[in-house]
Amino acid sequence: MKRNYLPLSVLALALGAVFIGVSEAHAANEDFVSTLVREFYNKTSTWEPTLKRYALVVFRWLVILEVCFLGIKAALNRDQVADIFKQFVMLLLMAGFFLAVINYYQEWA
Repeated sequence: MKRNYLPLSVLALALGAVFIGVSEAHAANEDFVSTLVREFYNKTSTWEPTLKRYALVVFRWLVILEVCFLGIKAALNRDQVADIFKQFVMLLLMAGFFLAVINYYQEWA
């Protein structure tokens, strides 16, 4: 039985051409990733003020709702003042942490 190696040789030549092309492209553009990251940062930095403003508006409304729910829950459960104060302090700590994340996400990332 005679084997036909033509499809295999064509595949080998095509893979060789691809690998040579990739190595030449990599040699020509050594800093492709850094260029890509810089371009992405430049394009997205124009969105940052708008998105931050919306994030702060949503955050403010969610904190207000959380304080309202805390008050309703405390009134329905008839909790002690110390328990209400403890929950309120924990709410403020959590809100402060997430506010810091919203404000400093760029430096922390």
